[in-house]
Amino acid sequence: YDTDAPTNVPVLLTPANGAIFTGPLPRFTWRAVSGFTRYEIQLITTGNFTSPPALGFVVASTGFTPPGPLMYTGYRWRVRVLDAAGNGGPWSDPFELKVVSAASAVPVLNRFTTNTPTLTWTPISWATAYEVQISYNSTFTNLLPAIAPITPPTTSYTTAPLANGTYYWRVRARRQDNTTWGAWSTGGTGSFQVDVP
Repeated sequence: YDTDAPTNVPVLLTPANGAIFTGPLPRFTWRAVSGFTRYEIQLITTGNFTSPPALGFVVASTGFTPPGPLMYTGYRWRVRVLDAAGNGGPWSDPFELKVVSAASAVPVLNRFTTNTPTLTWTPISWATAYEVQISYNSTFTNLLPAIAPITPPTTSYTTAPLANGTYYWRVRARRQDNTTWGAWSTGGTGSFQVDVP
């Protein structure tokens, strides 16, 4: 079993250290490390990458675009290589980035200054349970861990601790046969931001 960690350190490229990026979806790039095809990238707004936990993603390329909009604030980001056994090499020195609003930006709803926000919804009279999903992206292809069904009359869910960032959520009701589900919720309030100072 391979437990030897790589020693190679990726070189960060863009956005340059100290850059100001207009818009919520910067593209992060770094120089390829010979012999490696997987990388891990982490982003934080505050703290030291472990407290609060950083947003982390594993990618099979030398570029990364976040799955959802970033907040308009300062970030630090870093990258490391992963070998075939999943061993991580040393992290690069972090780069700093400031994400700022475009001239056409509009206010964002549902901003929480706690990393355990409580999400609420209206009751459904025939519901025997509710299913909640939280995702890093609006297509719900990058879900957070599954949430156990919630039993009425409860119509709220307090999340586990979340890193700062933008999240998407939806909820649906289970019908009285206890096997089929209604449609997922819709509307303009299915996203929220966690922004803990």
